[in-house]
Amino acid sequence: MGSTADHLYIKPVSLQSCHTFKFHHEAQLCVEITDVSQLKVLVHQGLEAPLVLGEGSNVIFTGDYEGHVLLNKLKGRDVIEEEDAYLIYLAGGESWSESVVWSIEQNMPGLENLALIPGSVGAAPVQNIGAYGVEFKDFCVAVHECDLVTGLCRRRLASDCDFGYRSSIYKHDTSRDVFITGVELRLPKIWSPTLSYGALQNLSDDATALEVMQEVIHIRQKKLPDPYVLGNAGSFFKNPIVSNAQFQDLIKTYPKLPFYDLGDSGYKLAAGWLIEHCGLEPMREGDIAVHTDQALVLVNLGQGHSDDLLKLAKRIQDRVHLMFHVALEPEVHFYQGRGVWYPL
Repeated sequence: MGSTADHLYIKPVSLQSCHTFKFHHEAQLCVEITDVSQLKVLVHQGLEAPLVLGEGSNVIFTGDYEGHVLLNKLKGRDVIEEEDAYLIYLAGGESWSESVVWSIEQNMPGLENLALIPGSVGAAPVQNIGAYGVEFKDFCVAVHECDLVTGLCRRRLASDCDFGYRSSIYKHDTSRDVFITGVELRLPKIWSPTLSYGALQNLSDDATALEVMQEVIHIRQKKLPDPYVLGNAGSFFKNPIVSNAQFQDLIKTYPKLPFYDLGDSGYKLAAGWLIEHCGLEPMREGDIAVHTDQALVLVNLGQGHSDDLLKLAKRIQDRVHLMFHVALEPEVHFYQGRGVWYPL
């Protein structure tokens, strides 16, 4: 890994350890950011197509990256206790999963449904991470960021982040030159468990935050492979949302189709179930395969290549659309050349 110096020395750096799919691609430069002051130095020296990475658990490199990669290693947690809530600041380089456990250990419930989601805190607002009926935006007060063009730091209110389903302003091209240095969260002291989604419905209404977190961890460990052991990027596709009319057609033909009623917004379907039931066999291209326990996860069995990943993903999209007339959209981010691109 590189470090800040008087000049940026350009030499190819392997990206294999910078993303959990572990593909063999390179970047011009890779710098670990441990202090915000480093960003100002780098901006002054000049950055080319900067790409910010946390733990790389939702990123896939499909070719060499012809720019500078900045690894978010900023650390720190702070708490301000108010009468009715806890205000938490988490630095962007902190582990999201470890931060959730820490918050529960500090008797500050609220984030338990988001336990064991891989990645850094800085990546959480980009994707507006969510699980089991809870999303990052539910607790976000503001996002702290540094402009990689001007070097200026600012605080962006959650209302200005354009949060949506697995989306935010940080997924738009207009915000690519931004380094998220930290987030502010508000956890109300008056708390009740969110148990309306999936297997959590089996818990009692008086379950504690610790019990909910432990159940979420158990569920995720049971059905999702550890990305740091078996290369993957978690849920590869978004759970699709269909109109009320399309849902009624589908449920007549497939009465066991899992769904979540979004009211006027339609119905959210389980992408994993669609993939499992689309008859795609074998679900493998080279060393890239659909995980045996969770069809929503594609895995690198060891020597997989990014080209094989794209082929398999396209096969899945085509088959699901052919059978269910539902379009699957990738949840992951693809990078090559000088920025993000959309190969699927």
